[in-house]
Amino acid sequence: MIPVLVSLIYGAAAWLIYDGLTAPPRPPIHTRVGRMRRLLARSGLPGTRPRDFVLFSVTCALAAGTVAQIWPGWWVLSLCAAAVGGMLPYVGHTWRERRRRERLQRALAEAIEQLRDSMRTKASMEAGLRVLADSGPDLLRPEFVRLVRRIPFEGFAPAVEEMRGRLAHPLADMLCKTLVFGDRLGPGQVTEVLEQLARSTRARMRVQEEIGAYQSKNVLSARIIALLPLVLLLLIKRVNAEYLAYYDTFGGQVVLLVCAALLAAGYYCMIRLSRLPEDRRILR
Repeated sequence: MIPVLVSLIYGAAAWLIYDGLTAPPRPPIHTRVGRMRRLLARSGLPGTRPRDFVLFSVTCALAAGTVAQIWPGWWVLSLCAAAVGGMLPYVGHTWRERRRRERLQRALAEAIEQLRDSMRTKASMEAGLRVLADSGPDLLRPEFVRLVRRIPFEGFAPAVEEMRGRLAHPLADMLCKTLVFGDRLGPGQVTEVLEQLARSTRARMRVQEEIGAYQSKNVLSARIIALLPLVLLLLIKRVNAEYLAYYDTFGGQVVLLVCAALLAAGYYCMIRLSRLPEDRRILR
């Protein structure tokens, strides 16, 4: 096992040297802290500090590693459990952010259709926004109430741009830019744009729902495949630990480490391949 271990060390060293010479420079610490703060805000926890989030992740990692060390007592599984426990808060916040983006997209599509119907009745832009503030989607109603209140004091374009920054969604960017152009060119130019935007948004949402159903099956399959070897290993150790006595040695631990790395790489590849492409904000 020593030659295998030495080969792995040399391979890791070669990869680190290559990554250090070819990878682009990493962003400074304050930029990464800002990204984490934006992630927490988008997931619905704007008051959570990045430091508290990191401390909570470390606590989860230590708790999971401690439980795994008590039973079955293999340091490789303890490290893997600590890594998974430390990643759970980030995965949870990412899941919350994705669900919030989906709800926000549905609410924006409904708001666009409602504003389009108001504009067809020859109503002004401010009147259509007041209708959204009174009877718009529940998720966006506070935003439109705030927008209507700020327009007389800040002006139409600055108030709309402020709302666009708070929503931080590609569809919100398109809607807000359409409102700004409509305020400059007149409401008669906006109805057709809102119609096309509502139609394309609904079509895209139908495609996303169909693909999401297939994606959920792939994600479930990937999780089952990744957890099945671990469950079988723990069951065998529970029934008769003598069958797994080899894994108590250093060589057995190295084998477990290689298997865990292969499982993690396979799981990541399956999740990566089944991930839906996300809309990116172009109009920042």
